[in-house]
Amino acid sequence: MKREVIGAQGEITLFRVSEMPEGLVPFTDTDKLGRPIISHSESGHHHVLDRAVAVMEKPNPPEGMRILYALLKEPTMLIQDAADPHGSHTLDAGVIEFRIAREYDPFAEQARQVAD
Repeated sequence: MKREVIGAQGEITLFRVSEMPEGLVPFTDTDKLGRPIISHSESGHHHVLDRAVAVMEKPNPPEGMRILYALLKEPTMLIQDAADPHGSHTLDAGVIEFRIAREYDPFAEQARQVAD
């Protein structure tokens, strides 16, 4: 599968990929408006797509990481629902991969997802 980095927003790295991988499972984490929550923030301001679209998740990613995919039929925005948000990204139609970074906490001796 061909992958091209197209941007980042906080702990999320965005890729355009050539195809939807096999073996994905439905991702159902949405906000009160039905928009997919791509990543949660510790402050409660989440990274969301600006419209309800189907998002799929790669099962069993590396510990602490989340990998999501969306097949966008029209341009869609990745936004943060905060008063002072990260800059938004316009995503063209196609398959987008979202990789949520992880960090290692040596005191807890475990990897966990980064949340800004």
